[in-house]
Amino acid sequence: MRFERKSSALLIILSMIILISIIAKIGIDFTVSNRTLNLKIINSTRALYFAEAGLKKAMYEIKNNADPSSKSGVWIFAGQSVTITIDPDPAATPDEYRVISENTFKNCQKRIQAAVRKDCVNNTVELLEWQEI
Repeated sequence: MRFERKSSALLIILSMIILISIIAKIGIDFTVSNRTLNLKIINSTRALYFAEAGLKKAMYEIKNNADPSSKSGVWIFAGQSVTITIDPDPAATPDEYRVISENTFKNCQKRIQAAVRKDCVNNTVELLEWQEI
């Protein structure tokens, strides 16, 4: 009878250890997947901010250059490459431009397309619309 009690106690302890191990494994997996998701969100947000900085740079070039499309290309900002494309919008007035700004930050790519109008009289630039594509 004494042997049966020891066996029962051993079986209960082993079952508890297995159960605790399974719960710990689930908790660790949840924490790791949550961290990975948070890093993707942070990197995606950073890529969007760099693309927005590229759009502002393009607006600056449109305001200050007679031929802003010649300023298209890769711009290095805070160690990140931002690709900017400035094209006159053929479907609009001569002072409207289509701007595409894109950045990839740690495998997260963001692209912004915008319509920009230059007011030559007041020497201002107006952002007509933009969207993430």
